[in-house]
Amino acid sequence: MTGRAPKTCSQIIDTPYGRGPCPRKAVEHRGRDYRCEQHPVKENLDANQRARRRRIKPLTTAEKDHIRERDWHVCAECGAPAHQVDHITEIADGGDNRPSNLQLLCDRHHALKTAQSRRDGDPRDGATKRRELSARALQKRRLREQGFYVQ
Repeated sequence: MTGRAPKTCSQIIDTPYGRGPCPRKAVEHRGRDYRCEQHPVKENLDANQRARRRRIKPLTTAEKDHIRERDWHVCAECGAPAHQVDHITEIADGGDNRPSNLQLLCDRHHALKTAQSRRDGDPRDGATKRRELSARALQKRRLREQGFYVQ
């Protein structure tokens, strides 16, 4: 006899008898992860790879400088000197990186807009939930607000 015994899929699935490994023959191997055709291996991407796959690329320094020059280096809200390039409609809400969707804000107005955006997306206020937060993240947020959790 040569070779090893065929491997079974390592994906855990619901079976009639409870949760257990998939009984199908594995065809894909990565390290210790064997999978069948029904359960392909998901790619584990690092931060740089995820950034390359983003549909909307981050603004370059040249693009930010163009917006600063276009807006004469002043805040769109108060006219004070500014350097924060901000999305008028956030990317999470369907905005994009076109110059028509970008504005220049001072630090104060940028912080106010960001805080308002976070409040609008906070599910505890009855608003629609924009981003999924884990139970642990919500617990940390509550403790931080009460002054018990310091990062």
